[in-house]
Amino acid sequence: MVITANKLLGLLVKDKSGRILGTIKDFEVDLDNTQIIRYIISPSKLVEKILVTELIIDQSQVVEITEEMMLVESGLVNSQVNPKEAIAN
Repeated sequence: MVITANKLLGLLVKDKSGRILGTIKDFEVDLDNTQIIRYIISPSKLVEKILVTELIIDQSQVVEITEEMMLVESGLVNSQVNPKEAIAN
């Protein structure tokens, strides 16, 4: 299956337990291998958006991508802390 960048960006991301993680907002490509290596996810819940600016999903964590969603392994998501929150702590 082939999917365009336009369809990939904004795609819903769920983990295997059914939890909605957010949507794809960006991705990183390894130019040497011409493959996507990481997906940057915009968190779904308001609280997560306040505490975490983005989630990072490595290609190895991806179970499946369809035109409707990306399915990833449960409990393996890295996150980037919101700089405002880091300063407050």
